[in-house]
Amino acid sequence: GDYLLMMADHIFEAAILARLAGQGSADRGVTLAIDRRVASELVDPDDATWVSLDSAGFIRTIGKGLELYDAVDCGAFLATPELAEAIAGAIRDGAPGSLSNGMQRLADAGRAATMDIGAAWWLDVDEPRFHAIAERQAPLHLAELYAGAAS
Repeated sequence: GDYLLMMADHIFEAAILARLAGQGSADRGVTLAIDRRVASELVDPDDATWVSLDSAGFIRTIGKGLELYDAVDCGAFLATPELAEAIAGAIRDGAPGSLSNGMQRLADAGRAATMDIGAAWWLDVDEPRFHAIAERQAPLHLAELYAGAAS
């Protein structure tokens, strides 16, 4: 069935994941949470996976090093079994079989949708600079989690 897939080194406001979980539809094999704030100080341009979109908000291209892009991949997906099938198909075609390979394959088939997170907060914390930002900002953006931990 459908499942949420999240990068282990990313943190998200709960609202992002709650909205994403409700994005299932027959017209998509995967839905990716995206952020259009590509120039944000919270985005590491050297590490980001960039996304180019079509006019309907479906992924045209996805990957590191894209020169033309509309958004950044937030690292949260509502996936269907089609994603694993797409990764396996990419491997059969000689690709390494990365998540981006599978996503691009679904994009090529018109099956990779997006959900714009708007002003919601997320962060990739795999660099020391972003870990420090997370320590400062997470309590402000994840207040419901911190309140529960304190009780």
